[in-house]
Amino acid sequence: MNAQERTDVVIVGAGPIGIELAVALKRRGIDYLHFDARQIGYTISWFAPQTRFFSSNERIAIAGVPLSTADQSKATREEYLNYLRNVVRQFDLEVRTYEPIVAIAPAGRVAGRGAGRGAGRGAGRGAGRGAGRGAG
Repeated sequence: MNAQERTDVVIVGAGPIGIELAVALKRRGIDYLHFDARQIGYTISWFAPQTRFFSSNERIAIAGVPLSTADQSKATREEYLNYLRNVVRQFDLEVRTYEPIVAIAPAGRVAGRGAGRGAGRGAGRGAGRGAGRGAG
């Protein structure tokens, strides 16, 4: 892995919005890097076990992928986390988990990642051609 990588867009966060954005960029052939400080859907993992979403499955589905539950009731936290992981697999998205981003800089400047588990690999990456805004 290079000490510096160039990309069109950097996505920070692997929640529903970050994953949906990654799918849209991949479909359009736009170069991007995708990071999350924790695992996919980490904030949703904070919900109490078996918590059901208030919104219908149709409203929380992403990337055109239907969200189905066994009894077609509203999804639980566990079902939705599994759904997000399956969307990542279905579209073969590369999400660099456990790599916190602490700064993003345009080409010619140094950006860095936090001291998390991935910090030793390529810390100090430049985001390159017009770094994108994060989504989570």
